[in-house]
Parts: sequence; structure tokens; C-alpha cells
Amino acid sequence: MIGALAKALSRSRLHALLLLLPSLLASAPAAAFDLLLPGRGRILSATLTQSLIGEYHTDNDPVEGNPAEKYFDIKNRTDLVLLHGTTSFNLRFDATGFIGTNDGSRHQDRFALEKVSLSTVQRAFDLAAGDFYVQVGRLALDMTRIDQLASDTTLRGGILRLRSRYVDGLLFGGWVNPLEMDDFAEIPMRIPSDVIGGARLEVRPLPSLRVGLQYVGAGLEANAGVPRDATHILGGSLELPNLARRISLYTEFDYMSRAKGTDIISGYGTYFGGSGNFGPLSVLLEFKLYREFYLGNDLLGKYPGQNDTNIYGYIRPPTLMRKKAEVLNNKNVMGPRLKLDLRLPSLGTLLFASYGRFNEPGEAFYDATSTHIDDVYGGFQQPLPGGALDVSGGWRRDVRDDQGTKITAYSQIFVEGEASFQIVAGQTLEAEVHYRKTEKGAIEYSDFFIGLGYRPSRYFSGGVQYEWSNEAKLPEQNPEGYGVRNHFGAVRATVNFTPSSYARLLGGTTRGGMRCLDGFCREFPAFVGVKLEVVVQL
Repeated sequence: MIGALAKALSRSRLHALLLLLPSLLASAPAAAFDLLLPGRGRILSATLTQSLIGEYHTDNDPVEGNPAEKYFDIKNRTDLVLLHGTTSFNLRFDATGFIGTNDGSRHQDRFALEKVSLSTVQRAFDLAAGDFYVQVGRLALDMTRIDQLASDTTLRGGILRLRSRYVDGLLFGGWVNPLEMDDFAEIPMRIPSDVIGGARLEVRPLPSLRVGLQYVGAGLEANAGVPRDATHILGGSLELPNLARRISLYTEFDYMSRAKGTDIISGYGTYFGGSGNFGPLSVLLEFKLYREFYLGNDLLGKYPGQNDTNIYGYIRPPTLMRKKAEVLNNKNVMGPRLKLDLRLPSLGTLLFASYGRFNEPGEAFYDATSTHIDDVYGGFQQPLPGGALDVSGGWRRDVRDDQGTKITAYSQIFVEGEASFQIVAGQTLEAEVHYRKTEKGAIEYSDFFIGLGYRPSRYFSGGVQYEWSNEAKLPEQNPEGYGVRNHFGAVRATVNFTPSSYARLLGGTTRGGMRCLDGFCREFPAFVGVKLEVVVQL
């Protein structure tokens, strides 16, 4: 083992130097700096952020059917921001190297310029070239970053935003640019050559009336050497933001025509949301109707040999469910949701409850083969000295009618809570607890998580966590019959040098599995080993 590691270290010496050099340079005492340019009041500000992550893996989750590996990896991320007045230049460069991986391992060294952009903000317009995020309406397009799920997909091209008193305009186009290296699976991603462009016009003839018209066009790469599949979305929105100073209404409809090979699929998306504030009571009523409404590339998969059909989704229409719900189908579904919030000013307490009733069609909505979904959850939030208490729980059940027999396709009961409070001046105690019981067809499993943290000062925090799960892989996902890990435990510690610079250490095991946020879901790998993360902003 020592000889193999030494040989690997020798082969990777240059890569390790390239990875560590930016962080070694950044470790010298420095601060964000300004450069005075020729001319009156012309200042160039520069901010450099270095993120260095070193990990030692003792197990590569053999449950997935991959051979176990023991290896080191080093990931370095460089973020540079140059600001001159209202004009900025942004750059992100990532470097990842591995030491001690098996021959033929899927983990490969990678050096990539991930993001680069030049933008300016003026009184009447914004203009950017390079990588940018964009959202069109609430349904037509959503290419924004999801930090919690390590999803950072931009368009690389150009975008122009126009502003005036009564009219706003948006015009954009570019190539899809996800991260080349998956931050969690540490496997080079297979990048689709998808092209997306569009425009939106919003008119405000009255302070309480906004009318929008939008178009999004996309060319999706089905396979290398095959012509792109074309998708067209045309729609509009109507918003009444302040009726009687209590009620806000929003509705949007988008028609979609999507090519898939030689087939043309037509679909549409409709959303309505109305909210009202009546003293301590807030009411939110929403309705969704999506029929074959999906824009994304699910043909390439996430990386060679793997399947992750949601990783290249380019729209995230409202799910009307809780943020962390596992949404199995949000492209063919309809139904309403009612949510009530009640504030108790004397206690500072917020009570909330939500009920949604949805239907996924078989041959048609609400026919004998459709699936009925009931989604109920509620809870409360309570301020505590130096912190807060947040408790929620709920129940969901998907029932399908199979020739007169009711079959539970999916069900889940969950309870979760988070609490933080000040025990003495400057010292905080934190706790987090989750429990879920899930049934997917004939498979039933439970998982439980508890984490405890202690923050004795603003410079240091630490904690422990434990998780248990009896979820097992399906036979086709575990053909070799590998054993399944049920218990996971880890310790963590963080040292904060400044508000934007820190060092974080985690050692132990963390559970993989499906994680979701606002309808976007992805599979996370399990981790066994030690992880050190250092972030320095200059």
C-alpha cells in the first residue's frame, strides 16, 4: 500500500503542485485591494476567493456495484471578481486531482475554466457576455444555481435586460454550461451541446397591473452527430400585485412544442397563485396544470455509465409541495394547494398548515387509471433567546387505481425539527432531528437523523451527527449482493478566521441517497473518510 501510494504521489506531483499553488499564494497575508486607475475617481476593486478541499476516501460505496477504492483527492476552486464602477469581470477556475485510485477508475484529474463573464449595469439596461443565470416567468425557463444540491448550470452567451418606467425587456441566448466536474460524485460530467435562447416583454400600464409575453427556444442534443431536437415555448403572464393592499394574484400559461426524434410532443403549463394578508392570517391558494410540460436533456445521462435524468432539467415549475419533497412527476399533473399562516404577535409564533390534492393522469386526468395524491404538512416556528425553534411534520400518499384495486404507489410520513438557542452570552447550542418512513410500491424503509452542534464563539463551532437507514438497493441496482450500510456517524469542526474565510473538518460516514429541493432531485453518493475544506477570501 505504501509503495503504491508513493508511486501514485510521484506521478501526481505536478498535478498536486498545480492544485496547491493558488492556495499557497493566497495564504500570504493580504486583503481585498483597490487599484487607482488614470482619471478622476476611477478605482478597480479585486476580490480573490480560494477554496481548497482535501478528502481521503476509505470506501467508494460498493453498494453501487463499483469496486471499493481508497484514495485521496484535492479540489481547488479559484474565484476572481474585478469591479470597476458598475462593470464587473467574474472568473471561476476549478482543478481536481486524485492520488491512489484504481486502474481504470472513473475518477480522473480535471482542470477547467468553469465560469467567466463580463457584465455592466446601467440605469436603463444590464448587459452581460459569458456565463449568466436567467429565469423567464415562473414556468418557461429556470436556470439558476441550487447550492444545496451542487447544481450550477449557466448559459454561456449573452443577455440584455432593458428597463423603463412602464416597460421591461429581456433578450438572451447561449450554450448550456454545467460544471464539468461533479462536486459530490467527483466524476467528469458528460456535457450536452444544448442551445437555449429567448425573450420576454413586460408592460406595466398601471401600478397594480403587469402583463408579460415570453418566448423560449431550445435545441437539445440527443446524441453526438444527431441533429438537435427543437423545443419552442410561447406564453404570457398576468399579475395584479396589490389589490386593496391585501391581495396579490398571478397567473401564467405557456404552450410547448417539443421534438423527440421524429415525434412532435405538444404540451402546456398553467399556474395560478393568489395570496392575501388579513391581519395575523395569511392565505395562499395555488393551482397547477402541467401536461407534457418538460424542458431538459434526459438522453445523455449525468456521466458515462450512470443515469440521472434530472441533472439537465432547464425548468422548475412550482410543485405546490414542501421544498424538500421528493417530486416523482411534475410534468403531467394537476391540482390545487391551500396554505395558511397564522402569526401570534404576542408570542412571536408562526403556525402554518398546507393541504394539496393532485392528480397524475393515466390516459386522461381523473380517469380510472390516474393517480391521486394527497399532500398534508404543517408546523410552527418559535423565536428563542439567541435562536429559533422550527418543527414540522406531514403525510403524503399517492394512490393508483388498477382495474378497480387501489394501490399505494408512494407514501411518506415525516417529522423534522431544528433548534438553536443561546445558553450563555456568546455561546449557542444547535440541534437537528429528522425522521421519515417511506413506501415506494413494495419497498418500505425508514431513516432517522440527529445532529448536535455547539458554538462557543463566533470563531469556532463543532458538532456530531448520527444517521440510521434501512433503505436497500433494488436487486437490479445491486447485482453482486453487496452489504448495505445502515449506520452513519460523523464529527465536524469549523474555525472562522473572518466572516468570509474559514476551515472546516469532517470525519466519519455520511449517507447517500436522493435529495430534493423545489422539485429538483439528484442522487448523492455516500462518503466514508475525512474531509478538510479551507476557504480564504482576499
